Amino acid sequence: MNAKLEHLPEAVKLTFSEAVAQPVALTVTGPDGSIRSTGKVSLRKASLSRPLATTGEAPAGRYTISYQVTSTDGHPLSGTVRFTLAPGVGTGTNEPPIGGDAANANLASSLPDNGSEVGRLPEVAVLNFNEVIAQPAEVRVTGPNGVEVCTDDISIVDATLLCPLDATVGPAAGTYTMSYQARSSKGQRLAGTVRFTLSPSPVIPATDVVTPAAGRDAEQSHPPLATVVLVIGLVAALGVALLDVKRLVRNGFLG
Repeated sequence: MNAKLEHLPEAVKLTFSEAVAQPVALTVTGPDGSIRSTGKVSLRKASLSRPLATTGEAPAGRYTISYQVTSTDGHPLSGTVRFTLAPGVGTGTNEPPIGGDAANANLASSLPDNGSEVGRLPEVAVLNFNEVIAQPAEVRVTGPNGVEVCTDDISIVDATLLCPLDATVGPAAGTYTMSYQARSSKGQRLAGTVRFTLSPSPVIPATDVVTPAAGRDAEQSHPPLATVVLVIGLVAALGVALLDVKRLVRNGFLG
């Protein structure tokens, strides 16, 4: 997203995080409002692509890729992706969104996105380019503690570079750096970095354990003072009554 290109590519390709289904639509609009997409929209599992009209002069400026697909559960999904056509930028790099390193202009998008914040480390790091790439390719993903989390099982599918991430290392919170080197099918060198931040897991505050039953038992084990006074009064009255009975028996009024 927001890549800067020197030449308009022959086709655009969008790769989703999961497979999508028909119906699908993809349209590319130039900065002057003209439709630059042509031909049929191609859908292959999680990838959507369509050729671009390269005849004539393509105006410089921001291009918008509008898409609509259907998820596997039948829900429509839509959105836009933008890139900038800037003749004369050569094979230079974009200004980096974060940090001091830049991503190559031919990098269309990444997963995680450059500069994004994620709650957990994804299973696979994904780099999507604007043109088909070829072997050899290299990807490294380094955590804030310097630990390499990208495995050696790197794969290339058309214009997509994938590298599974090893989450068993106990990923640390902080900034991760994804460095890549590859070559396009035309022999152009592709190199750059993408950074994203892994947020720490939310901490659930500890709460005091409340035991109302224990509290009631404790209260019941200490009766109020009024109750104690009442009990003492009843006992005293009962003692006086017993003394009166004994006096009557002794004087011969009873029995």
